[in-house]
Amino acid sequence: MVSIEVAGAVDDLLAAPQVWAAIISSVLALGAAIIAAVIAARQGSQTRAHANKLYRANLTEARRKEKLDDIRFREFTGRDQWWREFIWAADNLHSTDPRRRQSGLSVLKHLSTAPWVGPEEKRTIASILVP
Repeated sequence: MVSIEVAGAVDDLLAAPQVWAAIISSVLALGAAIIAAVIAARQGSQTRAHANKLYRANLTEARRKEKLDDIRFREFTGRDQWWREFIWAADNLHSTDPRRRQSGLSVLKHLSTAPWVGPEEKRTIASILVP
């Protein structure tokens, strides 16, 4: 008899509209939470992928700038050394010692083939070589 009474009480409880409303709202809330978790996970993975792409692009750009700075520094250092050698060669070109004149001439010819020698430097070398 007790079991019949309990079963009847459960049937009465399930028949109440408030109980069904609570069950349905709980299921809907759980479904919404699952959907929100899926959307957040997907958005998070897209954000990470985009951040990684930007990081790689910035790293590549930083390496490119570093190489460019290194090239500019070597060119500046090379030009500075070129002018020192040019002055040395020009001084030796007007020496009374024929060996020093010959070495000055050889250095000037070599300096004229440097990659950063422009038309102005070539004219300067030519004006020294042709009296």
